[in-house]
Amino acid sequence: MITQSPQIYKIVKAQSAAGLSTLSWVLSTCGSALTITYNVRMGNPFTTWGEQLFVAVQVVILILIKRHYDGQSVAGSIAGLIVLTLLLVVCMHDITPAWLLISLPVPLSCSASLPQIMTNVRNGNTGQLSMFPAALAVIGLSIRIFTTLTEIDDRLLLLSIAVPCIMNVVLVMQFTIYPDGDTAAKLAQKAD
Repeated sequence: MITQSPQIYKIVKAQSAAGLSTLSWVLSTCGSALTITYNVRMGNPFTTWGEQLFVAVQVVILILIKRHYDGQSVAGSIAGLIVLTLLLVVCMHDITPAWLLISLPVPLSCSASLPQIMTNVRNGNTGQLSMFPAALAVIGLSIRIFTTLTEIDDRLLLLSIAVPCIMNVVLVMQFTIYPDGDTAAKLAQKAD
């Protein structure tokens, strides 16, 4: 439930969100919103999706903090929150097919992780990205895979959990390959 807290702390401490992808977080939030509404509509046990709610709230906080440190407008942040609220309202009604709610998070989770993965590759470091949220996500998603397998017979839901788990494994692996932003800056200073 506190998976993004280390990332929030790292950004606030550095007063920078350098090397972090807002697009990744926006897509992740949209995927979370769809997954949450699907599970609520299907009446699935909270144990199979509950942490997703807490993670989504933390990711929204991350987006707002990043926008602040990037000098972006408050009006844009408010507009984003309004759009997210409208998305949730529309998805909670039967006008949105349930199959769509659970099918869209799969490409969204890929699309959410790829910008950050590519930013890390392009920069040759992980910037201000904290490894702990990705590592905790792998653990949390692995647990969710288990609870989904044992409590619900829903292959699309299982796929919507497995894909982000794999993408977070890739992010964790990048921490073994690339230095973080602070280390990269120190190495560049030593080279000069």
